[in-house]
Amino acid sequence: MLAELKALLKSPKLWITIIGVSLIPALYNLIFLSSMWNPYGNVKHLPVAVVNKDKSTSFQNKTLNIGHDMVDNMSKNKNLDYHFVTENEAQKGIEDGDYYMVITFPENLSSNAASLLTNDPKKLEISYQTTAGHSFVSSKMSDSAMSKLKDTVSKNITSTYVGAV
Repeated sequence: MLAELKALLKSPKLWITIIGVSLIPALYNLIFLSSMWNPYGNVKHLPVAVVNKDKSTSFQNKTLNIGHDMVDNMSKNKNLDYHFVTENEAQKGIEDGDYYMVITFPENLSSNAASLLTNDPKKLEISYQTTAGHSFVSSKMSDSAMSKLKDTVSKNITSTYVGAV
């Protein structure tokens, strides 16, 4: 048996086969791991559609326009690839796979924010839609980005509320 093993090790065809067979899983792992390595590091390339349907409202003799302010902040923010589009363009883009997420500021966002100091405060709702079918990782990144956006809106409304009080 030892003689057969020595004969096999002397064969160049065997060495090429062993190296080839061992490289296939190594190449697969390299390609797979490189695609999953630091997925949050490239979020700035994640296309997000933003639809602003918010209408400004008057609040203590001042114009309150939360949607416009958020769009302005987003346009300066380079954390995501924001595209400011109409509702139809956003829907078509998410169906075609051009956008991984659509954020919609409703018409009553500013008026609901102004209602916080009234006896009948209304809940602020920002709707968003992700495409989990296209990419699970981008769906999770979109959810994370949306939670940060909600925090930003909350801070803006809180500062407005504190200033009013």
